Amino acid sequence: MTATPAPNPEAVIQGVEANAEIGFWTFWQSPTFDQYIKDTIARFNQAYPGVTVNWEDHQATFQDDLKASFAAGNAPDVINLSVSEGWVSDYASQGLLLPLDEQVPQSVKDLYFPGLWNEQLIDGVNYQFPWYQGINVYLINHQIFDQTGLTIDDFPKNWTELPALCATIKEKTGTLCDIRLTVNDLISQMVYEGNVKPISDDGTSFTFDSADAVAWLQQYVDMVMAGTVDKTVLVTDQDRVGLDLFTSG
Repeated sequence: MTATPAPNPEAVIQGVEANAEIGFWTFWQSPTFDQYIKDTIARFNQAYPGVTVNWEDHQATFQDDLKASFAAGNAPDVINLSVSEGWVSDYASQGLLLPLDEQVPQSVKDLYFPGLWNEQLIDGVNYQFPWYQGINVYLINHQIFDQTGLTIDDFPKNWTELPALCATIKEKTGTLCDIRLTVNDLISQMVYEGNVKPISDDGTSFTFDSADAVAWLQQYVDMVMAGTVDKTVLVTDQDRVGLDLFTSG
């Protein structure tokens, strides 16, 4: 006798219709992530055999293609959107995306750390599954840092403590801090570091010229004036500039 296979633990949706199809669009994922996406689709088909996933990767024309598909009423079921471009907010406010908070089991939400699951809420509601996330980190060169007499435990826990650290490093070692503003997405850095509110509650006006924003930016101005940061690295839009300096010591 052959034992009946146990239900696939990833099959959390019951009663899926026979021969169902899912349209899935990604944004600039091919060819770099072809194998990952194909493997993910294969894993999905193990949980839901018989469901066909129609994957399309759209690149330079992605948003135009998507707008046309929404207008024609044949938009894909699952879409890899860009958060930084504001597309999620735009489409959700038009009622084009499915609100997820009541649809997704808590066990699935718990797979993500809370800040990631709630990264972009529209009127307090989440419309997206996190796909990937880049996290800014500080790298410490011990050959320089240890000359200051500080330990890792002394490293700043808050962005407002950075100027004092950079001043200490320059005083003790003659070396500048290589820290970088996210010049291609500056408002997001204002929000995360300075708790700046970039837009009014009613969404009709920009508010990133507030006192909080001025205080946040002034900190970087003060470090430049004090000569404790590398100005080239501070405003570059190239990730490797600071990393190459770090690698070279």
